[in-house]
Amino acid sequence: QAIADPLVVQDDARQVVFWMQRWHDPTLFPHDRIADYFESVTPWGFKGLYGMAIALGIPPFSVNLGLPLILGLITTHYLFRITMGILPVPFTAWIACVLLNQTLWMKDDLVSATPRAFVYPVFLAFWFYWSQFSLGRGVGRSLICCALALGLLGLFYPQYVLVASGMLVIALITDILGRSKQCDHPFSQCQWIFYAVTLTVAAIVIGFYAFTASDYGPVVTWQQARAMAEFWPGGRNFFFSDNLWWFYAVGDRSGFFHVGLVRPATLSLGIFLPLLLRWRHHFPLTTFITPQIHRLSHLLIAAATLFLTAHLALFRLHLPSRYTDHSLRIILAIATALTLTLLINQGTKNEERRTRNEKRKTKNHPTRPLTHPLTHLLTATLLPLLLAYPLWVQPFPLTKYKVGRTPEIYAYLQTQPVNTVVASLAQTADNIPVFAQRSILVGYEYAIPYHLGYYDEFRRRAIALLQAQYSPDPHELIRVIQTYHINFWLLEKKAYEPNFFRKHWTQQYLSDQRLKHLPDWLDKLTNLPRRDRPILQRWQSKCTVLTEADVHLIDAQCLMKHKNGARE
Repeated sequence: QAIADPLVVQDDARQVVFWMQRWHDPTLFPHDRIADYFESVTPWGFKGLYGMAIALGIPPFSVNLGLPLILGLITTHYLFRITMGILPVPFTAWIACVLLNQTLWMKDDLVSATPRAFVYPVFLAFWFYWSQFSLGRGVGRSLICCALALGLLGLFYPQYVLVASGMLVIALITDILGRSKQCDHPFSQCQWIFYAVTLTVAAIVIGFYAFTASDYGPVVTWQQARAMAEFWPGGRNFFFSDNLWWFYAVGDRSGFFHVGLVRPATLSLGIFLPLLLRWRHHFPLTTFITPQIHRLSHLLIAAATLFLTAHLALFRLHLPSRYTDHSLRIILAIATALTLTLLINQGTKNEERRTRNEKRKTKNHPTRPLTHPLTHLLTATLLPLLLAYPLWVQPFPLTKYKVGRTPEIYAYLQTQPVNTVVASLAQTADNIPVFAQRSILVGYEYAIPYHLGYYDEFRRRAIALLQAQYSPDPHELIRVIQTYHINFWLLEKKAYEPNFFRKHWTQQYLSDQRLKHLPDWLDKLTNLPRRDRPILQRWQSKCTVLTEADVHLIDAQCLMKHKNGARE
């Protein structure tokens, strides 16, 4: 999919990667507030990795399209070894890797190759080297690698350092309490050094981000967010809901159990692992499960605690679901693999006992079957279904690749000066910074409202464009063009049709007092005399330089000249 069309870009990469084209050409996006903001909030490790690739001559979007395969392999490697450390059965580790890969490719975290894609390989590396240290394998090397992985986690996805440090604190408390009951097994100096080093690294990372003020602050508060349409149904960053079950349980950004959590559905089998462990006398293989399994509960407790903390401190710890979503996918992949292994092993044991009994009973009846159908069911049906399950899930893999639909417009804009600014309310405009390397004034993909120092100005721009696009007053249109130094206006063909705002992303701005009349006014537009219709609609045919797909590209300078030299 990534190489089938040259005009392909991953959805979230448009937001996080587009500004890196400046590293190829420093003249791009001059005085571009959107580019400056997303450059400022991009983690240092992410910048560094892409920067090195670009220095080697690899374009940033080529890096973005190829990186998920590498990250997936690293994730698989570490998950396999972690699972082997919990139950040394390769079959179990293989199932865990299959399930995690399936769930990662049913969501767009990994394929985005944005900072959150690095959670899985880097966090699992931290977990693996921690396990190696606990087992006394290459203690010095494991400690160094664990500390480095923790530092890398801070460089790529700082929020998850809180989860990792939470696991460390829980493990430390558990170890201290456990050792206090066994006075003959005190904490070794080596263990103290491990916790001191790793928690110090975590504290440095957390402290750095806690005391580094954003150039685009402050962060939106809970009270401010509740008053903004952007955070309610229909808004760009839908977060709040009057349905408390949805809000706390399955909400995309607010829920503990993210709506896509049990994809594939086989992950739900992992919830039965505690029951199997409680009835371990029925499952002989549990005797081979190592104490490393306690890391699953440590991760769950740490993630749940941070989920609650993030809700209490909205939005200073960003989104609550980010702490549980990634964690539960890892936990359930391992737990489901263990559950399936225990069940299959138990079915095999039962079959062996039945076979021995049948042999004794059927010495004179050799035609009777000596195998139990349970094993056939598990091996011939369950495992193929496990592998083939994604074939029934659409779409799989979920890449969220976006294809540029206006190549002529991109090519035309590339011939314009690098300081060209395109004004548009069309979602098509989100691709212009990627494929035309020119600035846009606003765009759906860039309407992120968490830092008010950035978003207040963004919102003013969006409202100004809405007013100008639908105003019958030419002075209103010209004022906006002059204020924001607009060179082109990208206008949707359906912009003046009734019900235009019903599913349009700009409906979140209609709560502004100056715009509340627009939906009703637009419904009556065809019945209005020409002089009362939007001035942009009346002048667009005379100033359109290109029409492609569902948009018109209008020359703003032509509009200015038309205002100064033409009469209606």
